[in-house]
Amino acid sequence: MPVHFKTYAGNQGDAGTHWETWQCLCALLGRNDFLYVADCKLCVSETLLRLDQEGGRFLTVLPRNRAEVAAFARQAADCQVRWDPLWSRPACRKYRRREHFDLALGLFPMDEGFRIYWYRSSEKRLYDAQDRQDRIGLALQKLERLNERRGRGPKTEPAIRRAAENLLAHYRVKNRISYEIQRQEKTAFVQTTRGKPSPQTTYKKVVREIPVLCAQTNVAAAAAVQTMDGVFPYVTNTALSPLEALQKYKYQPRLEKRHFLGKSVLEISPVFLKKNTRIEALMFLCFIAQLVAALMERTLRQNMARRHIKAIPILPEDRDSKTPSYAQILHTFALRAKHELYEKDRLVKSFIDPLSEIQKVVLDLLDIAAAVYS
Repeated sequence: MPVHFKTYAGNQGDAGTHWETWQCLCALLGRNDFLYVADCKLCVSETLLRLDQEGGRFLTVLPRNRAEVAAFARQAADCQVRWDPLWSRPACRKYRRREHFDLALGLFPMDEGFRIYWYRSSEKRLYDAQDRQDRIGLALQKLERLNERRGRGPKTEPAIRRAAENLLAHYRVKNRISYEIQRQEKTAFVQTTRGKPSPQTTYKKVVREIPVLCAQTNVAAAAAVQTMDGVFPYVTNTALSPLEALQKYKYQPRLEKRHFLGKSVLEISPVFLKKNTRIEALMFLCFIAQLVAALMERTLRQNMARRHIKAIPILPEDRDSKTPSYAQILHTFALRAKHELYEKDRLVKSFIDPLSEIQKVVLDLLDIAAAVYS
């Protein structure tokens, strides 16, 4: 449920807004004992220490560029980490498959003193392995093309080396692929004289050395990286157990899905405005639209729970839905029409489509009188 809105300059980073956002939430709620859940942009030493000193409770993700991540990766590569089963749930994107979470046993503190929980997901493990193989495959294909020397491509050894380093950095496989540039002889026969060749034309043999790049997968580095597949760390200053911290953070992304309505259902299109006041006004209208959509879903689902209604036939082909969404509500009333017959300026008669059964049910669950459409 969106509860607060504020516009910032386009070059404002997320890391600098979390402290202000937390203060705003404290003012709205009148207390500071709530759990503040955010992504890795919250994990800044100054912000975390400030929140902790003010009595705030937070749960966030440890960024990959922290020294603690590299230290844990070395322990995992040396088989010094013991994993213990923690939780199992149905997989989000795979039907009839379960996602299993493991917990790294032991104490892993941050340099600032906060606790780190290390988790490993079976689904994320599969995704990380596939993603790495895809990136390695694409990088090897691009490296092989460097030997074709087409157009303005690199032709000298320094140019080929620079292009190879850029490709490895782009696909993030610098330590997974090793390469070397070898010198190969290329023989050609050219005329010693000008003009068209004839039976009396003499030729000379010209031998040139051309650089050829040979790349292959670094098996040892790939095996070491596999130990971190599916692994992710959470940081908290609370007394939450590892399972509670995992479940609370996994609930957090549902808030992010509210912004999905902007480009899909609400169809917010790019608008080019000059004045800052108009830009802020447009963004505020987008926020109000998301808030209205959230309130409609909340009201309908709460009334369903209050009346012990498990599902309503709001989906296409009159299929049941246990959690009706704002998009389904709009689709239900999308074909509603009203026609008015006028004689000059006098209204003769109005023709209104009758409400269907599902429309009556939805209006009743939204606490809207059906007379609005009569």
